[in-house]
Amino acid sequence: TSEWRKLRKEHLKENNYCVWCGCNNDLSVDHITPPKGNPDLFFNENNLQTLCRACHRIKTAREIELNKYKEK
Repeated sequence: TSEWRKLRKEHLKENNYCVWCGCNNDLSVDHITPPKGNPDLFFNENNLQTLCRACHRIKTAREIELNKYKEK
């Protein structure tokens, strides 16, 4: 949505490096706690962090593994 694009742009303007590895290229905005359809959590600035795409992939893979473990 345009609301998300605006929030993402503002977040990256103020937080222009990966909080995991410190690099400042190929950045994405990550939800610290996955919002799972919760718009309040989705658009909460305190639930956002900047990650490079490589770190974002690692975090997402960990979340998927944890969810598989929780479901058992």
